[in-house]
Amino acid sequence: MEAVFLSSDQCLKEFPENQGGDFCNILNHGFSVASQRGQYMKVSLAELFYIPNSWSNIRPGENFIDVKITNYPIAIHTLQTIYANKYSVEEKGTIQYPKPSSQTHTATRFRPANPLEPTKVSTESFMRIERIVSMQTEGCVDRAECEYMVLVFDSARKEGFTYYFDVDPTHYGLGKENDYNRQKIKVYMQSPIYGDKEVLGRIFITPKHYYNFDDFALEFNQQFRFGIARILQNAHPRKEEFHGGYNNLVILTEINGKAAVCIDYEYFKYVSIAIHFAPTLAYILGFSDYMAIDAGWFSTFNSGSHTHNKQQFYTRRAMSPFDFNKNTLRQIYVFCDIIQPCQVGSEQRQLMRILPIDAATNLIPANLFISMATHRVIKDRINIIRIWITEHLNSPPLK
Repeated sequence: MEAVFLSSDQCLKEFPENQGGDFCNILNHGFSVASQRGQYMKVSLAELFYIPNSWSNIRPGENFIDVKITNYPIAIHTLQTIYANKYSVEEKGTIQYPKPSSQTHTATRFRPANPLEPTKVSTESFMRIERIVSMQTEGCVDRAECEYMVLVFDSARKEGFTYYFDVDPTHYGLGKENDYNRQKIKVYMQSPIYGDKEVLGRIFITPKHYYNFDDFALEFNQQFRFGIARILQNAHPRKEEFHGGYNNLVILTEINGKAAVCIDYEYFKYVSIAIHFAPTLAYILGFSDYMAIDAGWFSTFNSGSHTHNKQQFYTRRAMSPFDFNKNTLRQIYVFCDIIQPCQVGSEQRQLMRILPIDAATNLIPANLFISMATHRVIKDRINIIRIWITEHLNSPPLK
């Protein structure tokens, strides 16, 4: 009986992509394993050394979050009455403010706005809507000294003989009459209609090792920002200006040492959302105390309110403190390219051994190697041996 020692740290010059879950070694001396009188060479895994928690704690296959949204707002145009100081129909080639509710200068003192609003030369006819809006200097307590008037411009696009405004008028204060804005205008305005169609999407967290909660929360919030936008836009395409964009509708933050999923107070007054974590994510974040049991869908966010960057949220707080040092790898599959494939379910795989990992110690029980499983070698000449290790039978090698 002879022993061959293989390591992921060896032969990096020849195989620079070697890593702990997938590596090749060139043997010092190649050898022939040709059969003699019907006898074949067999090999077995005698020992496996590794550094606990050296693999990523968020791995492919366990890095997803399912999102289900119902009763979300749909953008339609309805004929509405708005109020302005005055309006005019402008022809093609006129200077236009493309941004909704562009502030240009005060109506009384003509103080320039900061920053100046962008303009463009219109390529089609449009309706220019002018309003006078009362503003107050931030942090000022004397209203008489701090209040000033701002001239605000909006543009309604023209289609045939009809004018359309592509934002919610109430969001920009266009739906109310006051002392300065008494001119009634009938325009087709975009307004929210809440539908009952359910949309389902899956958001992925980048698989890697997260060392602390802040790193993970940063990734979570970034992926949700794009993921929620993708889900809603695919369900019903509309302009972002309809409700101010998709930023920070759902965020992950820390409250009293526990993870909390927060949903925007204003947007989710009427919209329903449910979230389902992959079991590994739920276990690390503290939403589940058992990795083997699926925590299911979270559809109620009644753990109290929370203010983040002046934005109000409903919250769903974890039952246990988060822990990014938890062992989430419970077994490994060890493969080798020189052995005869064996039957695993409906497939033939070069599986050498399945090894459990103790949840408390993160180690493979030593007594498992007392009895060794042997495998027939299928190559006549061996110079290079490849070993790869996976979490599941068909998952990619660990990293």
